[in-house]
Amino acid sequence: MVVDRLGTDRRVDWQSQEAFQSLKNSIAANGQDTPIQVWPSDPNWKPDPLDPENVDGVQFELITGRRRHAIAEMLDLPLRAVLASPEKRGTEDEEFELLFMRFRENEERENLGPFERLLSIGEMFENLKASSVSRDVTAVSFAKRIGVHESIVSRGRAVFRDREQILNKFKNAYDLSFPDLQKAVSSLSEVKKTKAKVAARPKKVVVTRSVGSRKLSMSSQGGKLSVSAAGLDLDKQGLEGLGDVIAAYLQEHGSKK
Repeated sequence: MVVDRLGTDRRVDWQSQEAFQSLKNSIAANGQDTPIQVWPSDPNWKPDPLDPENVDGVQFELITGRRRHAIAEMLDLPLRAVLASPEKRGTEDEEFELLFMRFRENEERENLGPFERLLSIGEMFENLKASSVSRDVTAVSFAKRIGVHESIVSRGRAVFRDREQILNKFKNAYDLSFPDLQKAVSSLSEVKKTKAKVAARPKKVVVTRSVGSRKLSMSSQGGKLSVSAAGLDLDKQGLEGLGDVIAAYLQEHGSKK
């Protein structure tokens, strides 16, 4: 039995795409040439040296070969699989390594669209950054680790962060070319900036009073209180007295918020 902990990094309708159907027809006609890669769910499991192909009752985790795995199930064919290297099992960044192996397989086949590719890169970066051993990871070090240009990392992070908005606004997101996807991400950023600029400022409230021949002005805005009186020069004692009056009023009446 093979289970998939990560799921695919492809579009939602990946099984209806022409490339998948072509691979399905090929496997139906010629069999599964390339085995999938798996890990045993139990890291301590080892094959029986006398009967290594007997895996009845053993559960495995899928690492690479999601299309071949799906096709074998559809066609009810025996599934060819090999054990992947256990080197990264049990490490802090184990899940990142699984994501990276999934990405590398698709990268080698060059069959991820721009949106899928950037989404996968962004997911890998955020997963690695969340691990306790790689919190200080940078775009430069990450790009070197997975073999892409560092500029792709920042774009991947943006796509992963805004993936829901992109899919909601651009129904053809999976079919966008790289330049068009860039424009789509930029347009979302511009919308965010515009909304931030037009955010309503707290209304300013101003009242005035006459103090003899002078004018006392008081204003309140966004939690700030200002008092001014032209031509009035108070010493420290006078300011303390005024402060006491204001403090006593606020203590009694409180804030309107």
